[in-house]
Amino acid sequence: MSKLLAVGSAAADITLYVDCFPQVGGDETIKEITRNAGGCAFNCADAVRLCGGNVSLAAPVGTGEYGDFMRSEIAKRGLTGTFDVHGENGCCFCAVDLCGERTFLVKQGAEYDITSEMLASVDMTDITDIYFCGLETERDCGYDIIEFLEKNSGKRLYFAPGPRLANISEDKLDRINALHPVYHLNDTEALDYAAVRDIKKAAEIIFYRTGGTVIITLGKYGAYLWDESYHGLIEGCPAETTNTTGAGDTHIGAYIAKLMSGAQPCDAVSFANRIAAAAISGGDREENIVKALGEF
Repeated sequence: MSKLLAVGSAAADITLYVDCFPQVGGDETIKEITRNAGGCAFNCADAVRLCGGNVSLAAPVGTGEYGDFMRSEIAKRGLTGTFDVHGENGCCFCAVDLCGERTFLVKQGAEYDITSEMLASVDMTDITDIYFCGLETERDCGYDIIEFLEKNSGKRLYFAPGPRLANISEDKLDRINALHPVYHLNDTEALDYAAVRDIKKAAEIIFYRTGGTVIITLGKYGAYLWDESYHGLIEGCPAETTNTTGAGDTHIGAYIAKLMSGAQPCDAVSFANRIAAAAISGGDREENIVKALGEF
């Protein structure tokens, strides 16, 4: 049975709902504040769990209010693989406007301090797939993560760098690309990385640069897939968008879960499109995903 190891952060999301994000020097009234479990690795792992996949975290969790909160939320979901570390856990302030688009302000803490010792302690016996993301890779500990990936290059690798891709040094990216991971990006990230203005061309450039499958999410339009056997748009499904926070994490998690179940990449992307659309449609994220799964 396939099993994913999700390497990365588990941090609280403090969401601020506003009509629009203020310009520099301006002000805006906050309509609502919520707190939810988040962090790229946590969101991905939780999506895999909800979609029936087998998953474990490799995530440091620190002290303080946010560390205690995340430790409790992880335990509620039955996820394993956290490392208790000294130092206060950070959080992510997510400003969400009327269109559901989010802007992040991240207070980084101990949740990003992954070490080679932590990774060396992970039991890799049943692990077939590994997910990793950009914030940790950008930091000094990124070298420890890359070395760990190189030691486990026989696993299927998934890289979701997010908007921090531009901050990851060239030497790190060269080593990552040599491992041929699945690249999971949104349209802005892909166009910037490929230095072109056309999605199809961006996918082609990234595919030949990395030698791995490329998935570019396009919101309500779906996602563009480029791999060895297929390249083209896989249509999305309409959704009433209220908060896009974690949409990409949910998409890659659903994709991985479906792929681990034996599906082909095209079918896995189609599945992920529907699950991600459900996740951002308002109300309880988990209930929305479970409802969407019941429709398959």
